[in-house]
Amino acid sequence: IKGVKAHTGTPQCQRCWHWGHNTEVCCCPAICCPICTGPHLKASHHQLTGCC
Repeated sequence: IKGVKAHTGTPQCQRCWHWGHNTEVCCCPAICCPICTGPHLKASHHQLTGCC
């Protein structure tokens, strides 16, 4: 497994975790966990899932 290089200057959305836009302009209808892609915040991941 290779690590991902940082995209300097390219924004990453903290709502859907896609590159190229920021949270203010995100059109994703729901938040997305960056760990499991579930519909919850990263901070709530271990409380709401049993996968990890």
